[in-house]
Amino acid sequence: MSVRRQTAFAGLATLSLAACTTPQTNVAAPTFPTLQEKQEIVEAPPPPALAAAGSAQEVWHLRSALNVAALACSRNSGIDIGPRYNAMLRQHQTLLTQAYVAEEERYKAKHGRRWQAVQDREATSLYNRYANHPDPRRYCAEADSISKDAARVDSADFARFAAAALPRLEANPTLPPVMASQN
Repeated sequence: MSVRRQTAFAGLATLSLAACTTPQTNVAAPTFPTLQEKQEIVEAPPPPALAAAGSAQEVWHLRSALNVAALACSRNSGIDIGPRYNAMLRQHQTLLTQAYVAEEERYKAKHGRRWQAVQDREATSLYNRYANHPDPRRYCAEADSISKDAARVDSADFARFAAAALPRLEANPTLPPVMASQN
């Protein structure tokens, strides 16, 4: 993704989600790796924390789910996840960057020249899935619990943590997780 397009997408996503929040919420915008960081990550083998199939996707989806919660839950339920979400971004910055790059590479391999459009569409769908949860109070309570637990997880175990946490955020726990449709 070009830096220009990346910045525009991040700005649009942040603006669309920010419209759902109260002015007191101060949540960091999602960060995406620089071109230099991407090159360094692509050249290196995947870290053990992301080596398992689906792990990068689960890590990135959990970050997305908690981003939505950080922006919306203070308004919907009075739960302010923002500070813990921001701390998670800092604590797991390297792993989140690696997950983003791995996801980008997965889309390129699967969709060729169309990868960017497909990734953008699926990212928007993912954000909307969480933003339009049918039970916002339950979603926010789960996200609050997960954000507290995320602070106690080191990056080496974060992918396993993400895989266990995502089903807790689903609208209907009997449905397969969101990743199942996108692999």
